[in-house]
Amino acid sequence: MKKINGSNIILLSIIVLAFILRMIKISSLSLWLDEAVNVQMAEKSFFQWTFVVPPLYNMALHFALAFGKSEAIVRFPSVIFGVLSIFAIYKIGLILYGKKEALISAFLLSISPTAIEYSIQATYYSLVFFLSLASIYFYLRMEEKPTNLNKILFLVFLVFAFYTHYFTLILLFVLIIFKLWTCKRDKKDIKETKSFFVLVGIYFLLIAPILLEYLSNPFKNSGTSYITFASQTQISVNFMQEIINFLILSPVYEKTSILPLIIMGFVLYGVYSSLDYFENSITLLTFWLFLPIVFAAILTPFIANLQIRYLLFILPALFLISSRGITAIPEGINHLSKKIRSPGIETKERIKFDSLPIIFVLIIISLLTVPILNDFYNHFEDFQWRGTAEFLQNNAEDGSNIILVPGYNIIPFNYYYIENNNTRIIEYSTFNEFLNLTNKNNTYVVVTDDAYALDPNEVNKLSTFVSNNTKLIAQFPSVYIFKLNR
Repeated sequence: MKKINGSNIILLSIIVLAFILRMIKISSLSLWLDEAVNVQMAEKSFFQWTFVVPPLYNMALHFALAFGKSEAIVRFPSVIFGVLSIFAIYKIGLILYGKKEALISAFLLSISPTAIEYSIQATYYSLVFFLSLASIYFYLRMEEKPTNLNKILFLVFLVFAFYTHYFTLILLFVLIIFKLWTCKRDKKDIKETKSFFVLVGIYFLLIAPILLEYLSNPFKNSGTSYITFASQTQISVNFMQEIINFLILSPVYEKTSILPLIIMGFVLYGVYSSLDYFENSITLLTFWLFLPIVFAAILTPFIANLQIRYLLFILPALFLISSRGITAIPEGINHLSKKIRSPGIETKERIKFDSLPIIFVLIIISLLTVPILNDFYNHFEDFQWRGTAEFLQNNAEDGSNIILVPGYNIIPFNYYYIENNNTRIIEYSTFNEFLNLTNKNNTYVVVTDDAYALDPNEVNKLSTFVSNNTKLIAQFPSVYIFKLNR
């Protein structure tokens, strides 16, 4: 009878855990703006799509909509991609380090609040995450065995990643820099380096149709970059802290936690402990983790509305390096106690001792993650569009106008709102247009916390008008419903 592999059982348990954590809130949260926009786009015919947003995720969502339009259905593809990412990071960990690091990095990703959040959104981030991991995996496989199949799969996943999010082009530049670095160290690698750059050329030919269209648009887009160092010439300490908190805690967690400090401590130790035996591995991971941040620093003055979440694909590198730092703890203890064992000698007692510090660290990390996940599951909903729509359906008088501020929130609102007879949901462009719309009786004004994104002068006028001419009749998370006084 074939013996059951313990590592496979652990990996399966981690994958099941990841699936459960990602399914808990899949249908209880209202769709937010980006999700509703994606659903609206995916409902259209392919020929009606615009390539300002890459099309691959919308294709996946388009097929999911064949099964229904509930929150659970439109978010389920992201859950699948998020769970597949657990397996992908495990396979990368096996190549770069070994089974321990592979399992630990998979576990850290499975309980990561940031990874969980983007795995239960009807947005492209979970797919980008998986495709980036798959690209790295087949790049490593191509380096080990440069077969045509590995080369094709590397190219396919990298192209798919770009057709999901343009920012993944940075990932290719990371791999180019790493390839040049390894080629410089190993002159025998010239042939495969040439083969790699042939793939790069094919890659640019395949992405050219939408790359050219995008390059003509980013400077025309309106908006303010969320990355705070847009006008600076160097990466600030505050920005690095912002990136670390985003990756390790959660975009919505506002309390203090020592978890980022612990993880970054293991990242530093992981780099140090990899220098002797895993130089290529740590070089690739370091490039993967930090070069996209540098590229973001360079690009952010030129690309409007650049978001930190575009850097989500660097999260696996963070966990892979920290996993090496965690597994190196026993080595550090042995070194400090001057009881370094000879290579190849492995006793049951030694294995047991080596495992205890690792298990202890993982328990501490898990315990520190629990309050972050609890906060996420209980307080995550920023915009309660379901409740807002239900309230107005039940309380808005016939013939009413419903005006949303900002106007683009009509998209998530319409996902839930079933129009009553003679009730109109109205968009507006300027304050004067807004005033004309409020001349009618029974006007409801729905204002959200993101109204600050409007022009400051418009915000001041709207705020003054709402304060003087309406009364608050209902409030939901980040959504306020006012009724015009008549």
